[in-house]
Amino acid sequence: MDIEKSLIFKKGSDSYELGSIDEADVTDHYVKALQDQDSYIQNIHADISLEKQRAYVKKIRSSKDDGILGLFVNGILIGTSGVQNINGSGFTTFGIFVFDKEDRGKGYGKILVWASTYLLSQSLSCTQFSAGMEKTNIASFKAFKACGYSVLKETKDAYIVKINACDLIVPNQISGVRLA
Repeated sequence: MDIEKSLIFKKGSDSYELGSIDEADVTDHYVKALQDQDSYIQNIHADISLEKQRAYVKKIRSSKDDGILGLFVNGILIGTSGVQNINGSGFTTFGIFVFDKEDRGKGYGKILVWASTYLLSQSLSCTQFSAGMEKTNIASFKAFKACGYSVLKETKDAYIVKINACDLIVPNQISGVRLA
């Protein structure tokens, strides 16, 4: 699904935009980040390539219930949020990915969680969200918890978290939030 609205905001002196990405946003850097990711993301093919990832993004954009959002910081794509079940009943689900290991631990995951939840709730009236992550993915778990998500289900190896959009917590220092 091509989500028509985007979310624009600031954190400190940095400008942020979260919105649908298209095939042109898939770069060698994006593909290399996927190739280098050795855990947590499911369904990455061993032979991922620029052409295959562009085809994947095109397929997602033509879906009626799925979407892929990109987080741009000062005009540079630093991560994505893959969204499923946008128009279905029950929970809208998503997962996040910050491309570069050097960018992890800087709060971008938390911003991806908050911005994705906020954008989808404000532009498409999604009200309930969930996500799953392996228990060893502590950074992802903390990002969702910091935004107000709570544990819906816990298994031996994973957490499933959920939130009602009205309970979403805005990260510190976010300002100038607007839909465009």
